Amino acid sequence: APTLKQVAARRVPTPQPASVKQVVKAIGELVDQFDPPERIGIAFPGVVTDGVTRTAANVDASWIDTRAGELFREALGRPVTVLNDADAAGTAEVAYGAAADEPLSAVARLERPPSCCAMVCSP
Repeated sequence: APTLKQVAARRVPTPQPASVKQVVKAIGELVDQFDPPERIGIAFPGVVTDGVTRTAANVDASWIDTRAGELFREALGRPVTVLNDADAAGTAEVAYGAAADEPLSAVARLERPPSCCAMVCSP
């Protein structure tokens, strides 16, 4: 498996405009740079509910109400989870970061841009 440094070095330019079709294509190009992963996680800068992108404040308006999870699964041919970017960061922190071994007592999530997700751990 590639190291984090090797993964970070692999890039695909963000398409302009960043429409659904163009971003799906770019993500496909990025995924093709790796051995086929079993599953893929995509962090999206907007409100996401059940894999559907509900807002597009910082991206192309074509993302509003897009069934992104289904679209990426079909395009990439493997399981894909699409989350809000702040939710993804918070989830990763609890699973793998400083909060990994701490009891979680609360989760606070703000959906207005800029979005954020805070995990509260009890000692």
